[in-house]
Amino acid sequence: MKASGAPKSTKSKNVTAAIAGLSACATHAVPGASVTLSPSSTQPGFLLVVNLLNVPGFAPVSSLIIGGVGAFPLPAPLTQEDGSFTASFVLLQAPLGAETLRFTVGNGSAVTTVAVTKPLITPPTLTPKPPPVNPTAALQPVLETQSLTIVWSFYNATKQWSLFDLGPDLAEFNSISEMVSGRIYWFKVSENQTVTLNGKSKTLANGWTPLS
Repeated sequence: MKASGAPKSTKSKNVTAAIAGLSACATHAVPGASVTLSPSSTQPGFLLVVNLLNVPGFAPVSSLIIGGVGAFPLPAPLTQEDGSFTASFVLLQAPLGAETLRFTVGNGSAVTTVAVTKPLITPPTLTPKPPPVNPTAALQPVLETQSLTIVWSFYNATKQWSLFDLGPDLAEFNSISEMVSGRIYWFKVSENQTVTLNGKSKTLANGWTPLS
């Protein structure tokens, strides 16, 4: 950090006072202005907290420039009586690497840098699809009600219909060898019922009901 318009580092000055004909000399230290950022490195879109110390009290912080772009709203906020100032802001679009931050405080300025890092891309969490299930096992809750007449399915990728029927007349034509999650199936049952299929509660109406 470096500052202008304010002491750049701690300086000492001799002060002499005379009282009742006696004199004394003491050293008065003037601390230099400082700027700290938290965190010192960040990604675009994240929050930055800036702390100024040892700047003029009740002075307007009239600007904060990040890479040539202003970040403070108007009217300008003021520093505290003790010469401190704290503010937070979101670092928007900024090139990667060291980015200069310049603060205008009263008639002076303070400069520091922040390291802009590449945003971390978190890959989406994929929910695995349940594996295909044998139709007899998948339809067991419906089969137990002895109300299932037939199940049809149309697979759009192949433009083909397939069926599942335990009746003796169509058993040899059964072409549904597995139940695939997400595929549409048409159920024909002889009575209204609510059963658990693929871990979810499903309502089948007397007649035809599409389910996936």
